Amino acid sequence: MNLFRQYRASLKNPAVEEWPDFFLFRPLAFILVKFLCLFPVTPNQISYAAMVTGIISAYFFSQGTPDGLLFGSLFYGFSNVIDCSDGMVARIKKNGTPTGRIIDGVVDYIVSIAVYVALGIGLSKAVDQGWLVLPFSAWTLMVAAGISKIFQSVITDSYRKLYEGYVLGELVTPEREIEKYGTVLAELNLTSGHRYDKFLICTYLYYTSLQVSKVKQEPIPISPENYKRHNLWLIQMWNLAGPTAHIVMVMTAAILYNPMVLFMYAVIFANTWTLIMLPVQVWTNRQLFRKYSSQTSVSSV
Repeated sequence: MNLFRQYRASLKNPAVEEWPDFFLFRPLAFILVKFLCLFPVTPNQISYAAMVTGIISAYFFSQGTPDGLLFGSLFYGFSNVIDCSDGMVARIKKNGTPTGRIIDGVVDYIVSIAVYVALGIGLSKAVDQGWLVLPFSAWTLMVAAGISKIFQSVITDSYRKLYEGYVLGELVTPEREIEKYGTVLAELNLTSGHRYDKFLICTYLYYTSLQVSKVKQEPIPISPENYKRHNLWLIQMWNLAGPTAHIVMVMTAAILYNPMVLFMYAVIFANTWTLIMLPVQVWTNRQLFRKYSSQTSVSSV
């Protein structure tokens, strides 16, 4: 029972966990976490290990052979297991750093770009050597799948963060991020060293400043119970087009040596699903915000 409690303590809110993470990658990661906690390993070091493993998977993907795609798939899955481990270690050992979330995001971008570029190279080799036949060029397939993943991941992650913000009281806005990391940077500037951390924070602050609206809008203070009641089922449905779902489909397509599996999922199904979910999500939140605003207006009269 104590082991189960440790596992639950290492997780994020289960509602925002993707199904492949919750049922596959997180349990495997917890086994790794129990081993890593025996050593003075930091979450940031684990993030970099995930990046190295992801780049190794990209190397195998670039070979374009059945064996290369198989090993690339295995390393890509292992990279995601390690990527799940950094946050779990941080929550268990309470040794996270202000730059940890930034590093984790950068690692995800690097691994994703490396994998999709490598798949473009590898599949092009396979087509040129006659091992594989595609209805269009390998690069067209991978660019379409990669752009689709970016489009879907940005939307699903934004609504997950909104859910976490209202339900868990951790609402993240660009203004709040600038205030938070601006304070951290000011504290670091009072000390010598930490050049890498300062560089990361400065870069993140610049990136975040581009998202700041010219008209400052405070979040509507909807109760956690109310927001959860209206959005829990929607958050679960977004799982079908989440980042981890794309990882699973890349692995599946590679193991089957059939890149059209990835194309049919990422470009056809997941884009269609996102376009169906998006107006439903927007309408749901609009009705919720409008209802709360009207109630607030009446009560203030």
